[in-house]
Amino acid sequence: MAAGEASGDALGASLVRCLQKRYPNAEFRGLTGEAMAAQGVQSVGRLSALHAFGLFEVLPKLTSIWALRKKLQADIACWRPDLVVTIDSPDFMLSFARHCRSLGIPVLHWVSPQVWAWRAGRVRQLAKSVDTLCCLLPFEPTWYRGLDLRAVFTGHPRAICEKPALAVPGRVVLAPGSRPSELRRLWPVFRDAAGELARAEANVSFIVACAPGVSQKDLPGLSATYVQGLPTALRGAQVALVASGTATLEIASASIPQVVAYRVAPSTYRLGKLLVRGVSHIALPNVLAGASVIPEHLQQLSPPAIAHDLVRLMKGDGVDQLRVLRPWLATLKPHGAVTAVADEADRLLN
Repeated sequence: MAAGEASGDALGASLVRCLQKRYPNAEFRGLTGEAMAAQGVQSVGRLSALHAFGLFEVLPKLTSIWALRKKLQADIACWRPDLVVTIDSPDFMLSFARHCRSLGIPVLHWVSPQVWAWRAGRVRQLAKSVDTLCCLLPFEPTWYRGLDLRAVFTGHPRAICEKPALAVPGRVVLAPGSRPSELRRLWPVFRDAAGELARAEANVSFIVACAPGVSQKDLPGLSATYVQGLPTALRGAQVALVASGTATLEIASASIPQVVAYRVAPSTYRLGKLLVRGVSHIALPNVLAGASVIPEHLQQLSPPAIAHDLVRLMKGDGVDQLRVLRPWLATLKPHGAVTAVADEADRLLN
């Protein structure tokens, strides 16, 4: 099992739980975070070593990343597992997967890279690297037609639509992400937007969702309640301000209106604008709907503008946002998604 960030670690832990029921005597090892380690996966390396995002942000970590890859490859050669499961983080995982496959070990990769947004040539890289690709979005398998690769839409397990808790007026969730680089760039903006909102609206309160390994000391300067994990933070929330990523689907599925904000290094952004083609949105629910349903703030982030959008959602626009997104979220088949991935693992094991 190999995951490169917290969201992938959570997916991996859910898959391990499912496979442990089918194979009670199975042994699991790999690149883990807290979730997979807690599920009994023996850690060969920890995913914190890969916490970088962007084309240039990763450069200072190349030496440690190469060392981690060599360590994993050595363990694979010694242990010879029956199956390798790689999760997301394609820039690291696909080269690692290709090495495993060259040893005759079947590989399942969970979460398609966003080839529909940029670097479409990676579809051929995937075909050389993995045996089965489990896709989160329903339109993704069509990108791999004609290749020697089994690409299957297995559903998005993080998009489970729960019965919404009764919203507390004025309760605002801040979810600034999990990577250290995200927190450095986004937290000051999130904090200042919260200040603008508090000045504009009476009786607002803030809940900060801390990702694994993140605590209040990493997110200073705001009078708020800090909790571990997004599900806990969302209970009773009226609106949310969130970093772009899987959390946008979780929040939409919890029937909470949201505003999305994101920022990367200027060099990464300039190069990304040259490479990204055919996609006008960064929030996954907007990508799914093909429309700007959720307000997006990218790169040049203005706390007053973000606060203004949050106020609009609190005043009634949030109802419209959820109404438009609801049918699109239903296409993601979240219930049974992990079981579907376990079925694909069974197929390779047997």
